[in-house]
Amino acid sequence: MASIAATGGLLFGFDTGVISGAIPFMQKDLNISDSGIEDITTFALIGAMIGALVSGYLSDRFGRKRIILAAAVIFLLGAIGCGSADGVTGLMAARIFLGIGIGVASFSTPLYLAEISPASIRGTLVSMFQLLITVGLLGAFLSDSAIADDANNSCWRNMFYVGVIPAIILLVGMFFLPESPRWLLSKGHEAEAIKILEKIEDPSIIAEEVNKMKSDIAQTKEELSIIETFKQKWMFYPLMLAVLIMFFQQAVGINTVIYYGPSIFQKAGFESGEAALMAQVSVGVVNVIFTIASLFLIDRIGRRKLFFLGMTGMVVTLLMISYGFISLADDGTNGRYLVVASMLLYIV
Repeated sequence: MASIAATGGLLFGFDTGVISGAIPFMQKDLNISDSGIEDITTFALIGAMIGALVSGYLSDRFGRKRIILAAAVIFLLGAIGCGSADGVTGLMAARIFLGIGIGVASFSTPLYLAEISPASIRGTLVSMFQLLITVGLLGAFLSDSAIADDANNSCWRNMFYVGVIPAIILLVGMFFLPESPRWLLSKGHEAEAIKILEKIEDPSIIAEEVNKMKSDIAQTKEELSIIETFKQKWMFYPLMLAVLIMFFQQAVGINTVIYYGPSIFQKAGFESGEAALMAQVSVGVVNVIFTIASLFLIDRIGRRKLFFLGMTGMVVTLLMISYGFISLADDGTNGRYLVVASMLLYIV
């Protein structure tokens, strides 16, 4: 049950990463300028922002299951739209549509997982969503690498079409999964919620879980609105700190590596698109390995220490990447290896 729902995380990662391998080929095939590529990439982020903003309201209004089903349809149509686009305008339209699916999935899937999972393994299953994002990224890099053909610039279309497969799995699988019992309780469908809980929880704790959910729902209704929250000084500063942390987490350039990794490797000396994509696969492998490692370390070392360790490492490795490109002018081979090593350490 949880593995099917978590496919939303897989699609999130796949549709985020697939563009990286497609860029070098679509740019040649459709004669797209660098600014055009930037627009195509950016439109997915705009769509994701829209999807994330509306998914909370839509999930509460229509239910978690229906919204994830809608996201699966968006992923499916978005993949087909990207693969069949014949120009920049078509790609931008398909990417913003796909981005909406990414934004919706980023909110609705972990929420559904948390509400449908047994209490004893809830934390593990929600963590699986983040892990599957990195697995989806690796899957995109691997499929891009397998499809890449320097003799066929139109191969990028098949890279997008691969995304149809996990979208269909999520769409079909979600039809057989129940609605969130917490959402059902919030809408007054207690009997139906209890029936679902009987399938996923220990019978001895169902009454306790129902009472806890009712308490949480009642508390949520009493919570402050966003505007009222900003008016509370004691809450404003921690909230802004959290927002800034999330902002700078993205601003440090992680999406640049995800979206433009093969292009960066080509500029570092990997002349063929196929070789650059193989280098990008190594980025995906390292990402998966150290995501798993962080899941084990986060409770032992602590969130704060890991945060500072990660941010310090990113600053150092970004400087190393810059130095590597400067070194290319003097010694191409050493500079190339430094860029690759620094990129991998940056992902760590």
